[in-house]
Amino acid sequence: MQNKASEDGTMMSFREISTYLRSHKDIVDGELYVGSDHIVALDSAPFFRLIPNNPRNVSFDAARLVLIRKGSCDITIGPMKFNCRPGDIVFINSGVVVNDDEVDKNTKLEGFAVSKSLLTKSFGGRLPELLLAPDMCFCVHPNSKERHVLKQIFHTLYLLSQLSEATNEAICSLIVSAYCFVEALHKQNFNLDGMYKSRNKLVAEQFIRLVNNHAKHQHELEFYASKLCLTPHYLGMIVKRETNITAKEWIDNTLIVQIQSELKYTNNSLKVIASDFDFISLSAFCKFYKRKTGHTARSYRMKRNE
Repeated sequence: MQNKASEDGTMMSFREISTYLRSHKDIVDGELYVGSDHIVALDSAPFFRLIPNNPRNVSFDAARLVLIRKGSCDITIGPMKFNCRPGDIVFINSGVVVNDDEVDKNTKLEGFAVSKSLLTKSFGGRLPELLLAPDMCFCVHPNSKERHVLKQIFHTLYLLSQLSEATNEAICSLIVSAYCFVEALHKQNFNLDGMYKSRNKLVAEQFIRLVNNHAKHQHELEFYASKLCLTPHYLGMIVKRETNITAKEWIDNTLIVQIQSELKYTNNSLKVIASDFDFISLSAFCKFYKRKTGHTARSYRMKRNE
């Protein structure tokens, strides 16, 4: 079962999520690792439900991949309801709005949630198809061997994340392995190439792929419109209609995620980053970053190790 759904709503940052969960780990039933850019759960109650009032119509800056160990959960996203049972793998992409959920009190799961900045770093800035769709979510039922593979990845990631000598590269490699494996399972279960898609849906997906590949150096809508042989106005209308996000927001938000990855995982100076991302000056870079995030690039970098 799968669905692509996107609703207007507020996005909760990964920092807000991790800060809250870290301060409430003592009430979690099961093992939970909470880091600055990823969360790993083993035999745990659904950890996102610990967030106050489990807010509806609020999306999270976190791509969630979990295996249901026991119990059940019924998740409503847009017009679709996912009936998830033991042995099911559930994927909910970053930004997807969960409209409602019903979780059995005995439900246990294992899996992880990863910030978009860490995902971007893990895949070297080139996200796979599974993570490019802004509204992708699905539930599949793998066989016992496939579940065992995924469980081993989750357990290794949980142990590795707690080692002081663990490198970002080692953690990223496990995240990539998990997503590539699940993407293969997804393709087995859903023949995406054979599914009917409207022309507008295809255009929106092509636009998102182009943005993912070129946002670092191409900041204006005109570039993407020319690649798709459309006027900027018409492309903007299609993207807004299909994703509920404006085309310019897609470009700017992708650019911010890539910049934050540089700020967090490299020691490059702000001047070097501004040049690498083709800003005309350091001042223009700093103004753009503060306008889009509400804080300075320097302050974000200072908090990266908190």
